[in-house]
Amino acid sequence: MPYIKKEYRPRLDPHIEALAKEINKINEETSEGHAFAGLLDYSCTRLAFKTLPEQRYWAYTLVEGVFNGLAKEFYRRVVAPYEDKQMKKRGDIYK
Repeated sequence: MPYIKKEYRPRLDPHIEALAKEINKINEETSEGHAFAGLLDYSCTRLAFKTLPEQRYWAYTLVEGVFNGLAKEFYRRVVAPYEDKQMKKRGDIYK
């Protein structure tokens, strides 16, 4: 989980908010409604390459670890609770 020092958040948050706003704006311009996924993928990939300290294997594996951890934490904190809510609402198929 990205537990960074609180003092750094105000320096990053305005840029993240601006990027999110632009992604949402582009997504609304499309007729797909799910274009945000590709836009988010593109943005994260570009950000990873722009912040790599070196073009080396160790840097690549660190970024891969960040993305893997991000995906697992997103699932744990966002998707799993949603799934639990839906299971209670619609019934557990594993029983």
